[in-house]
Amino acid sequence: APIGGSFRAGQAIDFTAVLTQPVTRVGAGAATIPLVVGVAGVNATLVGGLGTNRLTFRYVPQAVHNDSDGIALARPAIALPAGTALRDAQGRRLSVALPSVAVGGIRIDNQAPLLRALAIPARGTYRPGDVLTFTATMSERVNVTGTPALTLTIGNRARQATYVSGSGTSTLVFRYVVQPGDSAPRGITIAGRLALAGGSILDLAGNRVTPTFTAPLATRVVVSPIPRPL
Repeated sequence: APIGGSFRAGQAIDFTAVLTQPVTRVGAGAATIPLVVGVAGVNATLVGGLGTNRLTFRYVPQAVHNDSDGIALARPAIALPAGTALRDAQGRRLSVALPSVAVGGIRIDNQAPLLRALAIPARGTYRPGDVLTFTATMSERVNVTGTPALTLTIGNRARQATYVSGSGTSTLVFRYVVQPGDSAPRGITIAGRLALAGGSILDLAGNRVTPTFTAPLATRVVVSPIPRPL
C-alpha cells in the first residue's frame, strides 16, 4: 500500500501487488481490490503490470469521498468477474487472496478547513505600541504560506492583524500593533473573512480554507490614541 497520509479528489492512490512470477489476464473483466472509504464501497482497479510480476491497482478519490480515520479493505482478496482470470505462463491461476495490508493510515479528505473560533484580546484599553493578539482555532491542522490576515476596523480606519505563527497546527496566531492615531472608544470590529493577500491556508491534503467565519464581537477591546505615560 502507499505511505499513509491525507489524499483528496483526483489524487491517485496506487497499490502494488508483487507476485512470485509474471501473469497475464484471461478475459476482459476488470481486476479490482475492493475498499471501504467512509461508508462507501469503492475499488482500486488494475491499471498496469500485466506481463510482469508487479501489478498496479489504482483508486482515485472523488469529491464525495471522505474518511478521516483511514480506509479499509472490504475483503482481503482481488476481485475478478466471472470469465476473467490472472494466469502465469503455464496457465495456472493466480491465488487472489491478499496478505495483510496496512491501509488504515490512508485518509481521504475533501473537506475544506474552517476557522471554528476566534479568541480576541482581553477586554481593556489598548494604546499605541500595545499588541492585539487573536488566536484562531481551525477545524484541522493547516499549512500557511505568505501572510494571511484578519481585517479590523479601528474607529474609521481599516487595519490588519497579520499571521505570525501556527503553521502545521490547528491554532493560528494573528497580531496587530496599535498605531498612533488609532482610536476606537466603542471597541474594534472584526471582518468575518480572512484576507489571504496572495498567501494560502491549506489542510494537509491540500484543500483550501473556507475564508468566511463568524466574527466575535469586540466592543470591549477599546483603543485609545493617548500613549501610556512614561
